Order: sequence, then structure tokens, then C-alpha cells
Amino acid sequence: MSLETKSTDIGGVAYQVTQLPAMRGLKLLNRLGRALGPALADLLGGAESLSSIAQMDLGALGVSVRALFDRLTEDELQFFTATLLENARVTINGQVGPLMPVFDLHFAGQYENLFRLLWFALETNYGNFSGGLVGRLVALRGQASPIEASTISPPPGQPGASSSPAR
Repeated sequence: MSLETKSTDIGGVAYQVTQLPAMRGLKLLNRLGRALGPALADLLGGAESLSSIAQMDLGALGVSVRALFDRLTEDELQFFTATLLENARVTINGQVGPLMPVFDLHFAGQYENLFRLLWFALETNYGNFSGGLVGRLVALRGQASPIEASTISPPPGQPGASSSPAR
């Protein structure tokens, strides 16, 4: 097995993000959960997946984004960004190369695109259970969500799965 690399286009720029190795991904997930759990639950509460957040207008997220930043220190933001994007690549003038050496100049004034890429990196690393993660975070917040029933239960045909559609 190898680490999966996914590609995306954000603001007309092509990016490639490679998954973190499992132990590094687990450590990051633990740190993300401790730092951002409640605020992330608010942000994800109405989302079907991490990818659906990447398509949202960040300005429309208002209070949820403010809650994230209230809990997130500068050091944590730098750590999460550097870790999620450590193996990311960008295409500039037709040349593909590592993102981090050009990060500061590339994203200067382009913070919305930066946050879209961070969401993409989260989905690349945790997307295979992002629906379940969303449901669990919403449950932690004490709210029910229609996505919980469809994402936490096993897929059809697997042990414990229901043959009736989720409501």
C-alpha cells in the first residue's frame, strides 16, 4: 500500500496533497480534536462532508469561523497548516513543485484559497470517515443531524447494516 495523493484546482491553481502516514495522521487528528472539537462541530453541523465545507463561502460561515479562531492559537494554526501541507505540491507556470518553499509568497492575500486547500488536505487525510466524523462532532454538540444516520451506520451489505434507507 502507498499514501494516496489527490489533486484539486483552487482559484485556477492546481494542487496535489498526499496523505500523512497513519501515525502522523492519528497524532494530528488527536491534536485537531482537542484544539478545535466544539468549534469544529459548530462549523460542520450543517455540512454533509468536509468537501462540502470547501465549497462554502467563508464569509457566510461567520460565527463558526470566529469560534474556530477563538480556540486556535497562532502556533497551532502554523502547526496544522505545515503538517497538512508538508507534502503538498503546486503547479506554477506549468512547473510542479513543493508548496511549502513558496507558501508565503504564493498565499499572500489569498487566504480564502489557503483555507480551501486546508479543507481539501483534511478531506484527503480523513475523508474516508469524514461523514462519520461530522456526525460524531455534531452529536458531541448535542444536536441531531440527518447525516448521522446515513454515515455512522455500516454500508449496505456489511454486518450491522440496515436494508432500509436511512431517514
